[in-house]
Amino acid sequence: MSKRITKHTLDERLEAVLNVMEGNCSIKKMAKQLGVAPETVKRWIAKYKGGGVAGLTESKTWKRYSPQLKTKAVEYYLKEAMGVQKTCEKFNISSSSVLRKWIKLYTSGKGFKP
Repeated sequence: MSKRITKHTLDERLEAVLNVMEGNCSIKKMAKQLGVAPETVKRWIAKYKGGGVAGLTESKTWKRYSPQLKTKAVEYYLKEAMGVQKTCEKFNISSSSVLRKWIKLYTSGKGFKP
């Protein structure tokens, strides 16, 4: 079970995302208002784009990914050079650190366990 806890409610995260997406506020300004890093607001936006309001809900468990999805995501990242964040958005990966870990495993030749 995840020990992640957010100090912002679902409604606060949703309002922040919608304000930024509608152009009412910049990511940087919204982050400052909420006392979070701009990357946090960017992550909320990516989660909202990937899963709507449900994407913004706090997870109680770690998300699991198939070896096939991991391979596709890493190969996409390596071939398309779209960046970690864009790859995470495309494949609905929870965070850039997860993808970076996969890239390290893949390029080391260790692969992914089923």
